[in-house]
Amino acid sequence: LMVCLGIPFSWDKFGGGLTFEWIGFALDLVRFEAGLAEKRRAWLIKWITEALEKGSILVRHLAAVLGRMQYAALVLQYLRPFLGPIYAWTSAVPGGACLPMPQHWLSPAPQL
Repeated sequence: LMVCLGIPFSWDKFGGGLTFEWIGFALDLVRFEAGLAEKRRAWLIKWITEALEKGSILVRHLAAVLGRMQYAALVLQYLRPFLGPIYAWTSAVPGGACLPMPQHWLSPAPQL
């Protein structure tokens, strides 16, 4: 009916099935899994990798990326505890500063 009335639709958004992406999340109803959509995941990984390679970061860019990380933490609950120290650091330094990242962010994870 809406197509007959001339209301435009983006048919890419009408994908169906039991595995689909919706507003940045990937949902699999067969395996009862939820996660980030591939495009959103790739963007976050690219940004984090580039920031680690540089070793320094523009604080206002990190503050913007924190919003995306918080969105990712909606389905990836294990990320939430790790965001607190990053929020604390960004609120304690000037937003326009380009600073080296704290050293413990750059060190490799300890081997267990």
